[in-house]
Amino acid sequence: MSIELGSKSLSSKDNSEKMRSRMEQLSEKFVSYEDLASMVQGDPQLEKLFNDFVEYSHRYVADVADMQELQYRKKTGEIDREQWKEEFEQADRDRTVLHDALIDSIAILARNMRKKELSDDWIKPLVTGSTFNRATCGLFAHMIAFQSGKEGDSNE
Repeated sequence: MSIELGSKSLSSKDNSEKMRSRMEQLSEKFVSYEDLASMVQGDPQLEKLFNDFVEYSHRYVADVADMQELQYRKKTGEIDREQWKEEFEQADRDRTVLHDALIDSIAILARNMRKKELSDDWIKPLVTGSTFNRATCGLFAHMIAFQSGKEGDSNE
């Protein structure tokens, strides 16, 4: 499959390679899905919190993709500016609420790991000062969704 965007043509293979490369770069910065899953393995409470976080990651990535699709539909004339504005504003509000829930799920998981005397060093790259960095948490969610999706595909 190939997509034409102005003078550029992007194939699915090109996009897959770019995504894989970007995820490899992120995995050097963040704890991996597999490593985080192994940290919580065997503790039902932590496993549930981890699964909640992974679910929020997938939902956040889907919301970001939906917003990009809206941008594409506007650019191609599939929807007019007014319809785009209305849909985009609603999608942005929804994504913001989900982004907040994603960050809360990370904080809750880390706090509960700390209470059980497990390392929460994995959150250090996500924090600036004493506050979670929203953009960095979004990148982390993309990496986790990508890695957990890959794992799910290999088990089929």
